[in-house]
Amino acid sequence: MMFKNEKDFENFVRDLIKNIEIEEGQHLDVFDHQTVNDIFVCRNGEDPKAFFIEIKYFTKKKNRVGIGESKGIGLQVEILEKRPQYLEDYLRWIIAHEDRKDCYWFIDNETLLKYVNTKSSSSQKNISRNLFSNEKCYSESELIDKLKSWLD
Repeated sequence: MMFKNEKDFENFVRDLIKNIEIEEGQHLDVFDHQTVNDIFVCRNGEDPKAFFIEIKYFTKKKNRVGIGESKGIGLQVEILEKRPQYLEDYLRWIIAHEDRKDCYWFIDNETLLKYVNTKSSSSQKNISRNLFSNEKCYSESELIDKLKSWLD
């Protein structure tokens, strides 16, 4: 699927999550407004948890996928540098590339760090394009299965 921009991709993922059915006695609240990250999901029920999703979309026009703010700082960079345990378990990055239809990367922090140099003094921290050839991408149905497994 083609997206106009990262926000369009974000809304696509948010709608996928809203349609996921999880274990009986639990339900997901998917927030429509950004919080500390792109998508915030609460699993309610016997074992409540909070989940965080960062959305990234590669376009030829920008020719890069940046993290953090333009000065190479910000919450995304800080999370990758400090590696808080809760976010190691409950934060995922979902990445798409405009040239790869029905192909989505579902990445944890450890995997993403192989493709981002957070120690670089450059003003912008970018995700290396090697991620797209080195890591497995998932179809929409596989992404839904990955999300369901992670959120359930």
